[in-house]
Amino acid sequence: MNVPFVGPASGSLEPQDERADAILAAALVAFGENGYADTTLTDIARGAGVSTSTVLRYFRSKDEIFREVVRSTLVGSLSARDDAAVPAQELSAADAVRTLARRYWNTMERPELVAIVRLAIGELPRFPELAVFHATEALERFVRTLERIIEGGIARGELRPVDARAAARTILATLAAHALWFAYPGIYAGITGRDRERAVATTIETLIQTLGPVAQTQAAGRVE
Repeated sequence: MNVPFVGPASGSLEPQDERADAILAAALVAFGENGYADTTLTDIARGAGVSTSTVLRYFRSKDEIFREVVRSTLVGSLSARDDAAVPAQELSAADAVRTLARRYWNTMERPELVAIVRLAIGELPRFPELAVFHATEALERFVRTLERIIEGGIARGELRPVDARAAARTILATLAAHALWFAYPGIYAGITGRDRERAVATTIETLIQTLGPVAQTQAAGRVE
């Protein structure tokens, strides 16, 4: 979470330090566990091992902390996905979708991203600019990548002709729903089952089959 923050006194940019990082890390845990409304500055300070007055030296309010937590976590997750870009030209379209889907879920297994999934459902509508950032940067970027993979597969005759944008959107919606279910195993285990790997593999293969792979009968049963 190494991002600049605005100091409350001067309003000027100050370099991030370990204490600010600790505050953001503690805030992410607190927001993820309690939600925005039920998290206090005292909770955040206690988790960071500092006083409430110290928290307020770095961030003006709980709102500002929440915004920075969401923004910095999403930026970090986007950078991680960019670093692990799918080598689509070296894979079939079906395998490229498999790889991208697994990387998405692997990212979603990180504790900080589990917390963001929870916050995205319950809290982001309260912060319109964060909701737009999440939609345009995190979600739209993933849909565009999927769309290019699907279009390439159609052009090479690997996939049947489909609306690539609609297919990409449907795949993301399915992956996002499962990410939410996996984030709440105590609630959704009856839907996903207890075997997470089986749920992941079955879901991905179901999505692949909706794209109608051409002449890839053996690929249907293959998972990473």
